Amino acid sequence: VTSASARAPDVTSASARAPDVTSASASGSACPAVKPAVKRKIKCCNCSLWLNKKNLRKHQLRKHTSAEKGITAHSNLKAQCLDQDNWVFAEDKHIYPVSPSAQQNGAEYAIEGGLLPLKDQQSLQRLETDLQGADFKLKLINHLSLVGGCDVKDVVWRLMRHTISNALAKNMNWRGVNRKISLGSLRLREVLIAVVRKNPLTSKASESDVESVMKKWLQLAAYREGGRRRRDRSVVAPVP
Repeated sequence: VTSASARAPDVTSASARAPDVTSASASGSACPAVKPAVKRKIKCCNCSLWLNKKNLRKHQLRKHTSAEKGITAHSNLKAQCLDQDNWVFAEDKHIYPVSPSAQQNGAEYAIEGGLLPLKDQQSLQRLETDLQGADFKLKLINHLSLVGGCDVKDVVWRLMRHTISNALAKNMNWRGVNRKISLGSLRLREVLIAVVRKNPLTSKASESDVESVMKKWLQLAAYREGGRRRRDRSVVAPVP
């Protein structure tokens, strides 16, 4: 009997080793409050603005960093002509000459007064005839190169306004469909492309880039000089 009682489990000791479920549940109901994360603030040294530390780098890039793009045929800095005779331009607060020759003879740029812009088909035909001569063609290229511009679109837009009136542009397109004048088959197209490439900022422009801007300018001829308003007025309101 004595050995059997010795082998029996000690209930008292087992109950003492068991976890106190009541005390555990009581302590679990009163969990300590979680403290919110404290965001670290930092002051910008440029504008004295307080902001989160993780946003400081992005703030400096957006507000205090000048993003300068490389000069290409499609993306250039804005330029303003200061001296047309010596081809001196101001660009991004820097002044520099853009022409390889400092002095040019004024006779190389002079053309007949009232020749441009072309107002009708007869003046366009006379210009095409004159462009058969190499001297007149070079003089016209030099004259149109003074129009200037900062990128391909700007240069072509200025050239087209200076060369072709809007009344004549309405009767022109690129391929000559619908009995209109084909700009793509004229000698004037070669002159305009040569003028664009003569500009130092667009010297590497491809023919495709120049021609696409020409086509867009001709397509918008009907919407310039109040054409859009006239079209809107001519639209008849639908009958309810």
